[in-house]
Order: sequence, then structure tokens, then C-alpha cells
Amino acid sequence: MIQRKNRKYSIPINRAAIIISVLLMVLLLSCKKDNSDKPSGGGNELVKYDPVAVEKTSTIATYVHYMPWFETRETSGNGNWGQHWTMATQNPDIKDNTGRRQIASYFYPLIGPYASGDQDVIEYHLLLMKYSGIDGVLFDWYGSLGLYDYPSIKNNAEAMIDMLDEVGLKFAIVYEDRTIQAALDASYITDGITAAKADMDYIASNYFGYDNYITVEGKPLLLVFGPVYFHQASQWT
Repeated sequence: MIQRKNRKYSIPINRAAIIISVLLMVLLLSCKKDNSDKPSGGGNELVKYDPVAVEKTSTIATYVHYMPWFETRETSGNGNWGQHWTMATQNPDIKDNTGRRQIASYFYPLIGPYASGDQDVIEYHLLLMKYSGIDGVLFDWYGSLGLYDYPSIKNNAEAMIDMLDEVGLKFAIVYEDRTIQAALDASYITDGITAAKADMDYIASNYFGYDNYITVEGKPLLLVFGPVYFHQASQWT
């Protein structure tokens, strides 16, 4: 007899013995090592497979313009929600009666407000793109300056770039030359051309060498969201 909280449960001894025996067998089986799917070397190495192509109904290459600038309280570095969730007008800590947070977006993410550098979020986004027939990602890139949230945007982009080959997607950079104007206005730099040259050197050294970087007629593709600051061909040259 088992007595608990003034209630009695009667379990026949033979039935209890059977239940205990079955549980022990399950436990032992679950702990038993199965080496049947291990590499021939006897180690525990994971087998990495090449990405599988998705069947598409169109041969036209399709790319996603991606903003890697979203931060949560845990990732922002200052304990606050990233400005791209708030835009100085919304408070994600406020929830409606359905549990949705108040964010500066017309569309609400199915997973809620996220951090762009979260490895699980990156994998989730890449798989969504892959199964939707997307061929690559065009990263909105705010440069290499250490101003405002530019470093986190660069780091988040690079976190995704490092995972692109896992799903077989290409990428290219969309340069935001507005950051040069912003840096000049903030007296963070004094020479826009010099700062932009440093950005170009960074892009060429860190991105153009990837096998999955998008090229046009054999040359790396570099897009500009603007132009905002550099309007003369001589400046770009």
C-alpha cells in the first residue's frame, strides 16, 4: 500500500515489479551506445552534407535585401531594445491582449521580436529563404566605422555570412553611404573619402573572396542604397 496526502493507492506487487522492470529496460536501452552510424574511424565526428538544390519554377535569380540590425535587450549591449524595434516611438515591453509586443513594424514576426545575430534565428531565416526559392542575400551594410550601431550591424551580417554555405545561398553587400554623412555630422570623421576608402578596403578584403559572393561578368557585385553622400563619379572613383 502507498499512502500520500491522505489518499491511498493500491498496486499489486506483481504489477509494480513489471512496471519497474520495464522502466529499467528502457533506461538501459536508452543509455546503450550505438556505433552503427559512426564514421569508420570510430570517432564522434558529425557528417556534413552538401546543400541540396531547391526545385524552382523560375530560372531568374531571386535575392533578399536583408537588414541585420535588430537587437533585443539581451543583445543590444546596453540592456535596451534595439532602436529598429522602437524607432523612439514604440515600447516592446508593452504587450497587447494577445501577447504581442509593441514594435515599430507593420508586420509582426511569427517568432516575435528577435536578435539578428542569434544563431537559431539566422538558421531559421536561411531555411525560410532556401525553401522559398531564394538564391541569395543582399546585406544592408553600414560600414566599418565604430559609430552608433554600425559594428553590431556588421557583426550580425558576418554571423549570417558564415552560415550561408550551409544552405547553399550566395550574398553581396549593399553599401549605405549615408553613414559617411552621419559620421561627418557627428564629428566622428573629418574626411568622407578616406572613411569610404576604408569601407571599400574592408569589403574587398573580407567579402569579395568568398566563393559564394555574387558576381556579374566575373566581377563582384557591390550595390549602393542611395547614393546619399557621394553623388559625383569622381568621388566614387
